[in-house]
Amino acid sequence: MILKLKHSQTQKKLSNDDIHLMPCRIHAEGQYKITEYFKPYIDNEKSDEMKASFRGRSLQGKVVHLPENYIGVVAQAGKSPDTETKNLFVTSTFASMTFWNWDKPPSKNDPFLKAMDWIEIAEALHAPVVDVPKE
Repeated sequence: MILKLKHSQTQKKLSNDDIHLMPCRIHAEGQYKITEYFKPYIDNEKSDEMKASFRGRSLQGKVVHLPENYIGVVAQAGKSPDTETKNLFVTSTFASMTFWNWDKPPSKNDPFLKAMDWIEIAEALHAPVVDVPKE
């Protein structure tokens, strides 16, 4: 399958208040009044830890900033007459998001946060080697 990512001139820039990576799948599509019902708050004891609840279960989260020179995109699948090609239209972009866990604070052991670290490590590994003259 071929994926084609198409940019639109009317992309919105979203904040981390708008983008949430939840520890579950939500089997629904459409527009919802999320801000009315999902109200994360910052825990006073730990300034970067956020708390919320979703469907009666407690969540703990933190804001994650994407590495420098990277952006996140929200894309919507378009209809394509060709079954081998799928068009994705970028509707929004973001530089940070809120990452959530059930009942425990996010840590460097979470696979998603490890992946964010790996981006910077991979860049360093694949960067050109510069010879430094010896003195």
